[in-house]
Amino acid sequence: PVLGVSRQGKYIFPVGNFEWTGTLSELRYAMQYGYEMREVLELVYWPQKAYVYEEYINHWSAAKEKAGREGNKGKRVICKNMQNHLFGKSIQDQTIRRYVTEVLEGKTEIGESFEYVDETYHQIEAKSYTDYYQPQVGAHVTSYARITLHKAMMAQIENGGIVAYCDTDSIITDKAFPDHLVDSDRLGLWKEEKRFSEAIFVLPKLYALQTEEEITRKGRGYSRETMEKMTMKDYSAMLDALRKGESMTIEQVEKPSTLTEYLKTGEFSMIRTKRLSGNAREKRVFDRETGLSSPIILDEVLTSIEQSSIIETETEEIEAEQQKKVDDVLTFLQTLN
Repeated sequence: PVLGVSRQGKYIFPVGNFEWTGTLSELRYAMQYGYEMREVLELVYWPQKAYVYEEYINHWSAAKEKAGREGNKGKRVICKNMQNHLFGKSIQDQTIRRYVTEVLEGKTEIGESFEYVDETYHQIEAKSYTDYYQPQVGAHVTSYARITLHKAMMAQIENGGIVAYCDTDSIITDKAFPDHLVDSDRLGLWKEEKRFSEAIFVLPKLYALQTEEEITRKGRGYSRETMEKMTMKDYSAMLDALRKGESMTIEQVEKPSTLTEYLKTGEFSMIRTKRLSGNAREKRVFDRETGLSSPIILDEVLTSIEQSSIIETETEEIEAEQQKKVDDVLTFLQTLN
């Protein structure tokens, strides 16, 4: 699937009928793979466009490429972060949450308070309004990234490869990319991180890769100490448990992730239980027999922004109005070519 949606706290790529919000670039790309618009709820269009990051990105991209050629890994990481962090600021959550000893006027208290050294700390929530918050810019950056990711996956599949796993900016496949698509220092091209002899994928962000030298372990929510002790057999056991619909629990020692957490607990370390459920809600449908997955199927009842007024309108008029909106968007997409 091409188009992703947020459902129940997870970003999934379903098939079927569903409401979607995204960029026109992504919509045009999706329509090449058979997607159809049934209804248009709202369209926001910016009549002007600009390469807002061009000078900034070109500067740090050139610096990153130079550092890579010189073997300066530290400088290369800094250059890479300078590119990534600016984009993140454009879509940064405007909600600020912090702990204070006094709740001032205009602030909203949320969560629970706690006592520490004769002071009461309250968690507050406030909104931050800044000029650099431009969500439409961030939305287009992530949209183009998803298109690039999907194009690479489809190219591998058309070349006879198997895409075993992907994340925001990475693909794990059984075939090497063509040389013309691989260059770690050029924007828009791919970097070959490593080659491996065995891979076990349990869940999103929970997998292991066996190379000749080491095991690369991934496990969101697991401590570093726990991950370092896990073997390929442990990952295999997790996968077997999921296939049987069973659950597993792992006890691990964790350190407070923030100073606030330490102040609330008064502990430098704590033992927590990490539970892996065989009935976990994931981003794809998992076939326990084959170990393969398939897209989630959605069949949502489409709603309208002006639903209250539409209820009183004849069905034929609604369909005609929505079809006109769809036709207008299709015509508009053609003009963008």
